[in-house]
Amino acid sequence: MEVYRKIMEVNYFGYVGLTKAILPHFVENQNGHFVVITSVLGKLSTPMRGAYASSKHALYGFFDGLRAEFYKDNIKVSMIAPGFIRTNVAINALTATGETFAKMGKNTGEGYPADKCANQILKAIKNQKKETYVGKPFGKERLGLYVRRFFPNLFFKIATKQAPE
Repeated sequence: MEVYRKIMEVNYFGYVGLTKAILPHFVENQNGHFVVITSVLGKLSTPMRGAYASSKHALYGFFDGLRAEFYKDNIKVSMIAPGFIRTNVAINALTATGETFAKMGKNTGEGYPADKCANQILKAIKNQKKETYVGKPFGKERLGLYVRRFFPNLFFKIATKQAPE
């Protein structure tokens, strides 16, 4: 539970706290734009990623509600959901014991380059996209989103066979 709470503190409550601090200024000015870096795993999950996936999923619940509630105040929300991006995130991820994972998985190592990811994010912000998936156009994580949406039983069958990185 300690690891789950730590992940929720960083990935979810960090955003909520910052948002609650900034929101009154956005409302007063009748303008604002929240940019939230979530993850494809906020829409689907795989073995050994439950804590991370649930923390990212919670962001969708919070910010989708905020977007609807403060629409009249001209407050925008962009949800950015990267897939596998070549960064050190996996290396620094926490294991069930709270220790760092300390290795780069195959999917992350072969992921979308960070500079291309940054360019996609900037384009989404500029265009005030409500939701953007970032990564390889035909990467397996993007394919997973479609399979999960249109063929959930197939997705769950495939997900149970995925080895963690």
